[in-house]
Amino acid sequence: MKNPLKLTILPLLLSLTGCSLFGPSHQTLSVQCSEPHAKVWIDGGYEGEAPVHASVIRNHTHGILVKKEGFQTSNRIVDYKMSTTGVLDLIGGCLFLVPAIGFTSPAAFSLDDSTIIINLAAEPASVQAQGPK
Repeated sequence: MKNPLKLTILPLLLSLTGCSLFGPSHQTLSVQCSEPHAKVWIDGGYEGEAPVHASVIRNHTHGILVKKEGFQTSNRIVDYKMSTTGVLDLIGGCLFLVPAIGFTSPAAFSLDDSTIIINLAAEPASVQAQGPK
């Protein structure tokens, strides 16, 4: 016969852990642009020509820079918020202190926007006549 204490403790321990600990720490950030072959940087690192799909950490703010010759450079900031899993960990943490450890995981958060669409504006004629700086 199995030990009833072991059968009771294991599910209890599993129910007390933070769900966010089991979630992914990265999320895909997609950057699309109105102009083909625009160059895209995320957090200062060159990612390639648009469209770009990059895996970024969920609990950080990310900076996006898009450039193309003859067009004005565009900058965007993508912030993050608490994810649904993070909210569940918060509620569970109020009831049983242990799920609050889920907040140590990036999976407790998600990006505000996972798809960024950038429309580049043409540089004014006077700037184009001067050439690149």
